Amino acid sequence: MDLILRSPGDDLLELASGTEESVVLVAPFVKHGALKRIVYQIPIGVPVVLYTRWRIGEVLLGVSDISVWEILRDRRHSELRLCGELHAKCFVFDQMAVVGSANLTSKALGWSAVSNLELQIFAKLPDARVEGLLAALASHSTVVDEAYFDRFAQLVAQADPPPTVPEISDPGITSSNGVWIPQTRNPSALFSLYSGEQEALSRSALLAAGDDLQRL
Repeated sequence: MDLILRSPGDDLLELASGTEESVVLVAPFVKHGALKRIVYQIPIGVPVVLYTRWRIGEVLLGVSDISVWEILRDRRHSELRLCGELHAKCFVFDQMAVVGSANLTSKALGWSAVSNLELQIFAKLPDARVEGLLAALASHSTVVDEAYFDRFAQLVAQADPPPTVPEISDPGITSSNGVWIPQTRNPSALFSLYSGEQEALSRSALLAAGDDLQRL
C-alpha cells in the first residue's frame, strides 16, 4: 500500500486560514515566498508575530531572507522579532501549536520539487512547554523596525560574499534509492557554519556545509 504524506506546509495553510485570534510563527530560517504564502492565508486583522534570527553569513548563503520584514511591515497588527539563539520551530494558530523540524522554507514545507522529509506534531494549548518557549522568546528578542532593518541590510550589503555554493536545484549526492546524502564529512563543520563561526573552515568544508545547510 502506498503511503501518502501530507506536506507540512499544507497543514500550516489550513490552520492559518481558520485562525481567529492570533498567530505566532517561530523558525530560525525563513524565506520570503514561504512566509508570504502562509501570511496571505491568515484573515485580515488577526495579529501575527514572527520570531526568527538573522545572521549575515546565513543571509548571504540564502538560507534566510531579510525581505520577510517587508511582508510584516505592510500588514497591520504584525511584528517581526529576532532572537540570535533561536533553533526551535513552532507555529501557533489560536490554541493549536505545531512543533517539529521544519523551517519556513519551501523546501522544508514540501513546496519544492525536491523537498525535505520533516516531522510535525500538534499540541493543543494550554501546553506548558510551548508557553514557556513563547515567554522566553518574548523576553529575549528584539523588535525589528525600519531603522533596524536598514542598518542590518547595509551590513549585509557591505559583507564579503561567501564562496559559491551549489544551487539548491542541484540534486547533490544521493543514494541508490534517491535519498539525499549530506556532503559534510565532519558534523562539527556544519555546526560551525550554522553558528556563524565559519572562519576556521577550509573552502571545501565551507562549500559542503553551505550546501547541506541550504537543504535542511
